[in-house]
Amino acid sequence: MLFKNIIIADDHPIVRVGIESFVNKYRTGIHISFAANYQELQFLLAEKRHDLLIQDVYFGDKDARDFIEEISAKSSIPVIAISTDDNPNLVKTLLEKGVKAFVSKSENLDELVEALRAVESNCIYISDDIQRKLKKYEQDWQNIRLTKRELEVLQEAVKERTNKEIAAALFITEKTVEIHKTNLYAKLGAKNLAGLVKRAYELNLVRK
Repeated sequence: MLFKNIIIADDHPIVRVGIESFVNKYRTGIHISFAANYQELQFLLAEKRHDLLIQDVYFGDKDARDFIEEISAKSSIPVIAISTDDNPNLVKTLLEKGVKAFVSKSENLDELVEALRAVESNCIYISDDIQRKLKKYEQDWQNIRLTKRELEVLQEAVKERTNKEIAAALFITEKTVEIHKTNLYAKLGAKNLAGLVKRAYELNLVRK
């Protein structure tokens, strides 16, 4: 199926115009509609005349993970997700919710062409680089085993709470917090708190 009516949903004007220009170079004769926010997206989807949605994941004050599944179920419109965030867990979640392709905004625009071609052929598409990251994510996840208490400490740590605050919240001593943090650094391969938080998000141990 060749796409004729595409929605580009992104809250950044320069991104919308940039994608429009690139899509028009990909093939002429495609009508493009813009959605700058969730309300505009809902209005366009209600028209039921579009055959593809290119959707920014972090869409203004909305997270596409919270509404992609509903859109796919109600309209059956295929979705290509785009984002500056290529966290493997994010990509995995989006695919599980029905997204047909994922393109990182940091990748070459040729990847968008490949995504369009794949989805037009009713195929799933992610770049080779993202596939490698997903494979590593799955391998890392299988090797990580956190205790319930370690997970609780981690959830408090990502909120930038001090050891004293974590200890008070979990009714444990500061020394115990330090021990759990040491174990977390070792298990997640992190050298400092920033690295620990980054790995926690990558592995979906906590959500942004």
